[in-house]
This record gives sequence, C-alpha cells and structure tokens, in this order.
Amino acid sequence: MSVGVTMTLEGGPALEAKLIALGRKVGQKIAKTAVRNGSKIILASAKGNAKSMVGGTMGGHINRALQLRVGKAKRKGQFFIRVQHNPKFNDVLVSYARGASSSLATRKTSGRRHYIPNAIEYGHAFPGQSGGAKSVAAIPYLRTAFDRNVRNAERTIRRTLFSDIERAWRVG
Repeated sequence: MSVGVTMTLEGGPALEAKLIALGRKVGQKIAKTAVRNGSKIILASAKGNAKSMVGGTMGGHINRALQLRVGKAKRKGQFFIRVQHNPKFNDVLVSYARGASSSLATRKTSGRRHYIPNAIEYGHAFPGQSGGAKSVAAIPYLRTAFDRNVRNAERTIRRTLFSDIERAWRVG
C-alpha cells in the first residue's frame, strides 16, 4: 500500500512558469530539493518510531534500513521520493519458512518468504500455544510517522520551493 501527498499550490501555473523560465534543470533541482527536505522529516520520524514503537533488535535493524529513494514517474519532469527499506538489509529483514524447502541450497527457488517489516506494520497471524489462530497486532511505525508529520512536510516543501526560487531569480 502506498501512501502519498499530492500538493496543489496557489498560483501553481505562475510557479510552474517561473520554474520553466529558470530552465528545466534548475527547476527540477529546486523541486527535488524541496520534496527531499519534506521527506526527511517523515524519514526521521519513521526511524524514531522504529526504535521506540518496535524496539529491540528488529527496531534497530528497521531504523538502519530506512532510507529515501527518488524514482522517476512516467511523464517527463515528474518524480517521486519515498521512504523505503534498503534492500541491502534483506538478510535481517526477510525470514524464510522452516522445513526442507527453506534450506540454504534452495532458499532462492522455493519456500515461503516473509518480509518482517510488513508483518510489523500491518500485523499478522501467529499460531497460538494451543494450536489455535492468534492475531498479532500491527505496529504502524511508518503510517504513524506519515500521519503525524505530513502537514509539517508540506510546509517545509512550500517554504523551500519559494525560498529557492527567489534565490535562483536573484542569482540568474
């Protein structure tokens, strides 16, 4: 599930015209810097939530694995930045089911793979001691970070956009 923010700024066409007038590369750099600054707020909160809400060794692993990633959209000039887990940490964030199919030799081709951060974020089923179904509650460290900081991130994006555009106009 992807959660995101779509921003509409007042004076959007005028702002877009100014960014285009500055040049495509300068405008894109200003936009990426602004969105990255806003995303850093959510990233810092998510890392703190991983330490405090999840806790323990797994909370530390998740904290170290969280990063910002820039992606390209299908349309030219569009992009997105997301908070995600670094795939380099999959050795500690991925669990394989026990049994013959999960031996080291066949791990990549067969057996069930469980991504631990998703199980923590959304909750999961775990067999109880008597063999019955037991539900483990979700610990939504990412969603909480997003919900608590989205307005602050939007303000930071807006402020950075306008200050960088003013600075570029003065220099150029």
